Amino acid sequence: MVEPVVLTDEEQALWDAIQFDTSNRLGCQLTQWSEDAAHALMLSLVERGALPEVRVRYFTDPELHVGSSRSRMQIFEDNGTSGQDIYRHPHFARHLRYFLLGPDLPPRVIADFAQALADCGQVTSGDQEGLQRLGRTLVRTFGLDRRLAAEEFFKLAVELGLDTTYARGIRDSVMKIKAR
Repeated sequence: MVEPVVLTDEEQALWDAIQFDTSNRLGCQLTQWSEDAAHALMLSLVERGALPEVRVRYFTDPELHVGSSRSRMQIFEDNGTSGQDIYRHPHFARHLRYFLLGPDLPPRVIADFAQALADCGQVTSGDQEGLQRLGRTLVRTFGLDRRLAAEEFFKLAVELGLDTTYARGIRDSVMKIKAR
């Protein structure tokens, strides 16, 4: 499992200066005055190679963007934001948060899922149904929003080394939970 990124003192000060606006319907985004801090933080992290490869790949690899043929980075570029300017974009906030903290799931959910995956050893197609069932159970037990949790389970599964096909299966299974 990939751990949260350890920040230098300067990076921690930048992270602390970032304010997220959670009042919009899309989730969190950077407030205007936080864009410079996010930009500076990302430049520092990239320069020292501090970002976990699997998390960067989630942003840059189209294969890890379920339901799209383009990566998340390509979508920014297609919409006219490229290079380091992406780090200043208000919608980059969720990616920055993921780069630093990992999947947005309760620690107990992460631990339980990681343990189940470890107990499988080499994951095979025979393990898939049990992992999907566990994902659904954890979402219900912890009262998580299935739509948000589905993508976080996908991230977690990929970080834990699960094949993208199996990770998508878990994501899709969580998405199918019926609303109550």
